[in-house]
Amino acid sequence: MKFTGVQALGFILTSLSATMAAPQHSPQVQLVVDFLGTFVSADSSALSELLTEDFLYIPLPRSLNQPQRNKADFVTFVQGFRSNFVTIESHVNQTTEQPGRVVTFIEATGATVDGRNYNNQVMLTTDIQSVAGKLKISGAREFFDSLYTSQFLAGGQ
Repeated sequence: MKFTGVQALGFILTSLSATMAAPQHSPQVQLVVDFLGTFVSADSSALSELLTEDFLYIPLPRSLNQPQRNKADFVTFVQGFRSNFVTIESHVNQTTEQPGRVVTFIEATGATVDGRNYNNQVMLTTDIQSVAGKLKISGAREFFDSLYTSQFLAGGQ
């Protein structure tokens, strides 16, 4: 399955305009699909609606010294981050689900506004809970290629 979107630095920024017919998803997986879809447009209102008030984003590995972000910080980050990319495609290779959790393996490729190519691999674990009868994401832990990300953040690649 191939999705167009935005992803970098392990912060998966993914649009969900599928290049083929979208499969039916469970409610949890659909929530993650919707979550990823808000990144391309940097639609802060839509993103905020999908997150619990105590949402916490944790980038991994911690050795990269990237900050954890609460809901407000994460939404603000996504708004600004989208402008760094001209194009990006994310290929969802695998999704595994259990009650309250969805794990997704994604490969992302694209181009930045400063002309660099982007090609990273990411594992995203999203924690999901019901709030007033509606599924929301309470946490996201993202593990990305640390060598590639370090070089990319330093202006390489």
